[in-house]
Amino acid sequence: MKASKSLKIAALLVALAIVLPLGGQGCGNSGGLLSGLLSGLVNLGGGGGLGGAIGTGGGFGPGSPENTGSIPGPGAGTAPPSGVNARQPPQVGTDAGAQELQQKHGIAIRGAYTQTDVQNTLMCAQQYRPEETNGVEIEFSSGRSGSGVLGMWSGGRIEIYGEDIDVILHELSHHITLTGSNRSSSTADQVIAAARQAGGGQIPSSCITRDYATTDEAEFIAEFLTGLAGLERGVPLTFTIQNGYFNPPESVRQVARQIYVSPTAS
Repeated sequence: MKASKSLKIAALLVALAIVLPLGGQGCGNSGGLLSGLLSGLVNLGGGGGLGGAIGTGGGFGPGSPENTGSIPGPGAGTAPPSGVNARQPPQVGTDAGAQELQQKHGIAIRGAYTQTDVQNTLMCAQQYRPEETNGVEIEFSSGRSGSGVLGMWSGGRIEIYGEDIDVILHELSHHITLTGSNRSSSTADQVIAAARQAGGGQIPSSCITRDYATTDEAEFIAEFLTGLAGLERGVPLTFTIQNGYFNPPESVRQVARQIYVSPTAS
C-alpha cells in the first residue's frame, strides 16, 4: 500500500492518545520493554507505511484498538477526565497568544487553557510548517490529569487532558504525520525506513524514547519527533525521553529534520 493511501486511512479511522507511563518508569525497570532494549531491536510491523501497523499494538484507552491507543498511567487510569468530550466545544480563544496561533499557524485553541498552555502550544507549533498545522483545533480540558489519557488526536481535532508540553507536541506530531495531504506523512515513512536500516531491519533501541514508542508505527513516529525536538530544538520535555540510551543515529536524524521547520524560520 502506498504511504499516502495508508496514512489517509489512518487519519480517518484512528484516534491516537497519549498517557503518562506507569509511575514514570524508564529504562531498566523490571518487566518493562526498555529493560531489554539495550541488546535488542524492536519490530514495529511489516513496514507497509505508517497506517499499516496502527491498532496492531492494542489500545489501552477508551474504545477499541482500531480507533484509540493509549498508555497506562499511574493508578491505571485509562479514560479521559469526566465531561471533557462534550461535542459542543468552548468558544475559541481571543487573547493575543490565541490570535498568534490562529494567524501564524492556523491553530484554534479552545477551553480552559492557561497562558502556559498558550506558550507551550506556540512552541510546539513553531516546530512545524504552518501549512501542515493549519486547521488544527486544540481543546484544553478543565479537568487536567497527571495519569490516564493525557491527550487525544482525531482528524484535525486535539483534546488535551494533561499539563505537559510533551502531550501537545506528541498529538500535534500525529496530525503532521497522519494527515495525508501533508508532505510530512511520506517523510515519516522515510524516517521509519531509515531507522530500520540503521537497525539492520528493525528499529534500534537508540531510536526508542520509552515503551510506548513500540506500540505501533504511528506512535513511534510521534514519540520520535517529540524526543528529537527535545534533544535538538530546545523543547523542554518532562517525561517523553525515559530511555537513557535514546540517541538516534545521524542518518535517521537527517531524514526527520525534513519534517521540522528550519531553526531560523520565523
